[in-house]
Amino acid sequence: MGVRRRVEKRFDEIIVQCVGDGLEMLGSDGKSVVLWLWQTKSGHPNSEIASHIMEFSKLLNETFGMGAVIIESHIAEEIMRVFSLNPDFSDLNSAVQMAKQKFDSERK
Repeated sequence: MGVRRRVEKRFDEIIVQCVGDGLEMLGSDGKSVVLWLWQTKSGHPNSEIASHIMEFSKLLNETFGMGAVIIESHIAEEIMRVFSLNPDFSDLNSAVQMAKQKFDSERK
């Protein structure tokens, strides 16, 4: 595995951890169900959530309706905390994109 791929894999791992921590608000069973739904409906492993964050957001919205906003907010707050980001983002996708930019810039 090349250096670039290892770096991308590390970013994906951090985002998956943030997602998991954000989903803890649902309890361990709720978190497990969401991650199972992700794998089942999307066909992607959890390790690819960062690469498909819009798809993950759509799944949350389909599953939780208006409650998805609260869940996404918890996940985005966790990403903000882990990456020491300024909270100037409007959604989960923006939080992941900002985290990716910061992660990449710190690797250069």
